[in-house]
Amino acid sequence: MGLRKTIWLLVGLLFSAPIQITPLEQQCQAQQSACLDDSFVLQCNVPELHGRKAMYVSWKKQDRKLVEYSRGESGTKTSGWTGYHLNPGCFGLGDISLGISKVNDSDAGSYQYNVETDKGRYQGNVELHVCMNLVVECKQPRTTIEKGDAIITCQTGKLCGEKLINVTWTKDNMILAEYYMQDMQWLVSESLRFRLPRDFFRDGNVSLIISNVQEEDQGTYRYSVGTANAYVQGEVKLKVNCKLSYLWWLLILIMVTVLVLGIIICKACKKIQKILITSQMERLTELAGE
Repeated sequence: MGLRKTIWLLVGLLFSAPIQITPLEQQCQAQQSACLDDSFVLQCNVPELHGRKAMYVSWKKQDRKLVEYSRGESGTKTSGWTGYHLNPGCFGLGDISLGISKVNDSDAGSYQYNVETDKGRYQGNVELHVCMNLVVECKQPRTTIEKGDAIITCQTGKLCGEKLINVTWTKDNMILAEYYMQDMQWLVSESLRFRLPRDFFRDGNVSLIISNVQEEDQGTYRYSVGTANAYVQGEVKLKVNCKLSYLWWLLILIMVTVLVLGIIICKACKKIQKILITSQMERLTELAGE
C-alpha cells in the first residue's frame, strides 16, 4: 500500500505543478529585420495560447520592460513605453507580436517575451536587426568616348548587415547584366560587353562596366537592386562622344597640309611678283634717263 500511495502522490504532483515550456524558435522567428524609420511588427506566435486566456504578456529589452499586459479580477490592463504596443485581441490565436511605431537605431538587439496562462509559462528571445532603407546613388550625367571603356558608377548606401540578392541592369527593355542569389550561390547572366565588378556583393558597388563602347550604347540605363527586405529601382543616362576614325584624321591632316602649302605658295608668288615689278620699274627708270 505504501508503494501505491507513493505512485499516486508523484502522479498528482506531476499534473498539479506548473508546466514550464519554451516555444520553439521557428514559432517566433529568432532573427527578424526592420528598416529604419518604418513601422514594424516583431512577429511572434505561441501555439500553446490557442484557445486559452493569457493571464500575463510582456516584452522587454536589456532588462527594460517595453510593454506589459495583465488580466486580473478587476479586468485587463496594458501599460508600457510610447511607441510599443500589443494587440490583446489576437492573444487567443497565439499571436503576441510586438508592434513598433517607428524603428530607430536603438531598437536593434535582443527582445525577451514572457507569457503566462493557467497552464504554464512560456519564454523566449527574438533578435531584431535594423537596416537602413535601401538607397543607390549614381553619378550623373555620364559621358564617355566611343571605342573606349565606360563605368556607370552606382553605389548602395550602408547595408547594415543586409546582403544583396539581386542586381539587374537593362536598356531598352533588354537585360544587359543580371546577378541573383539562389541556393546560396550567385547566378550570373551577362551580355558580351556588360558586367558588374566582381566583388560588388561585398561593398555594394553595383556599377555597370561597359567595354568597347559603341555609338548605340548612348541612352538610358535602368537598374534594380534588392536585398531580402528591400528593393529599389532607378536610371542613369549615358552620352557617347563619337571618336573620329583614322581615315577622318588622315583627311584632316591632308586638308591642313594643303592649306599650309597654299599659304606658302601664295606668299612666294606675291614675293616674286613684287620682285618682278621692282625690276621693271628700275628698267623703265634707266630707259627714261637715256
